Amino acid sequence: MRLRRGVGRLGQQQHGAERVGLDDRCVLAGQPQRDQGSRPRLRQPGGFDRGTDAHPIQGRAAARPIHSRGGGRHDLAPGQAEPRGDDPARGPPLAGQILMIPMLDDRDATMSSHQFSGIGVWDRGSNVTGWTAYLGERCGTDDVSSYAAPARATDLSGLPPAYIDVASAEAFRDEAVAYATQIWADGGIAELHVWPGGFHGFEMMAPQARVSQISRQVRTDWLARLLSR
Repeated sequence: MRLRRGVGRLGQQQHGAERVGLDDRCVLAGQPQRDQGSRPRLRQPGGFDRGTDAHPIQGRAAARPIHSRGGGRHDLAPGQAEPRGDDPARGPPLAGQILMIPMLDDRDATMSSHQFSGIGVWDRGSNVTGWTAYLGERCGTDDVSSYAAPARATDLSGLPPAYIDVASAEAFRDEAVAYATQIWADGGIAELHVWPGGFHGFEMMAPQARVSQISRQVRTDWLARLLSR
């Protein structure tokens, strides 16, 4: 069974399934990502319900859906990963969520978001531009839902197990750490990796680097453990 998901351009998306170690035991639920730098097609909340539409459940009937996003805004993380009950319209319950270099907080108030201003492929200015395009005048105000910016959530209990990884030298570092910490505080399961020396998109830009190889393998191992339960 072939699945496509990934970051940025179509050529990158086509090998995304291998990036997270997907096989015929699971299917992918998540929004396909637009090209870096392009405007979002829908301003929040318009895109929220499109996640499962983007990758409908297909293939083996026993396959387990995994929510996976990488390299961008994770408006689906708490929303579509929340318990689904018996609502068939929303599909089967998710087995887990894989959040790679996630964009979680529209407020840009963390230390790392200030450290990486004018530095790197996605800096503080890029983040402000992206969130403003998505949220408009609500960006950074109290009028932002946790379904749009997961870092706004005050209760992350009941989510499926999460794998979260981020680079140490990027703006998203501290918000990813805070998100994992909130999951733990609320009694959930999360595995967090902050890759030393990594920068935003290091796996794609330097796939042969030792840290890229290790990060891919660790993620694949996590998925294998999840699916063996």
